[in-house]
Amino acid sequence: MKKFNFTIKFTINFFVALFCVFAFAINTNAQTFSGLLWTGIHNEDVVLVLFSPDGSRVVSGSKNNTFNVWGATDGVLLWTGIHDGDVSSVAFSPDGGKIVSGSNDNKVRVWYANGGNLLWTGIHDGDVSSVAFSPDGGKVVSGGKDNKVKVWNVIDGSLLWTGTHSGDINSVSYSPDGSKMVSGGEDNKVRVWNVVAVEIAIELSKQHPDIFASKGEYETKSEYDERLNQQKKMIRDYEKTYLDIQKAKKLRQNKK
Repeated sequence: MKKFNFTIKFTINFFVALFCVFAFAINTNAQTFSGLLWTGIHNEDVVLVLFSPDGSRVVSGSKNNTFNVWGATDGVLLWTGIHDGDVSSVAFSPDGGKIVSGSNDNKVRVWYANGGNLLWTGIHDGDVSSVAFSPDGGKVVSGGKDNKVKVWNVIDGSLLWTGTHSGDINSVSYSPDGSKMVSGGEDNKVRVWNVVAVEIAIELSKQHPDIFASKGEYETKSEYDERLNQQKKMIRDYEKTYLDIQKAKKLRQNKK
């Protein structure tokens, strides 16, 4: 009977020990059992991550003034983009060929996604909190803590248009079809912008800089209101012509 009890205790202890060894093996080899592919390291907090449109790369932004581009499968660090402040926002262009980054150094930067060559730098008067590409990849929108929404030409970085809030802007985005932009700010407001009207304003500002250019502190409120009314009238008058031009362009493209 004593021998039988000893055998039972030995068997129980053996399986308890085996279980502990197995649990330790799982814990120390978490990569094997959890499905973890790889781990990349920044020197400070990582504040955002996202995949490229084709899923082949990952970009990560950090409070160490950098964002890293990694191979999604093997975790190889492909290149690093550098700012002079925390990186607050990054985005891939729809075709994956470019990356836009925004930072607390007041800068918007567009880079070639393959190799990391810097294409251009745009400036806000405060931290850049959010950036996004238009669906056609031709423009970048940025929101800053200078209360401004800015639209930039992707090719040369020229500033095309500026919208305003009465507080810091935290987020900006395009609609999937590119017909609208939305911005949200610390003025408790969400604003949706008609991209067609914006593009008309961009075109008219080139033709009539005296009406569309701000005169800053030298402009009285009545002068500003009058100039704004002129802008609205010109945009309404031009809209039909503009839309006809866009339709004609699409017809020509469809015929090719």
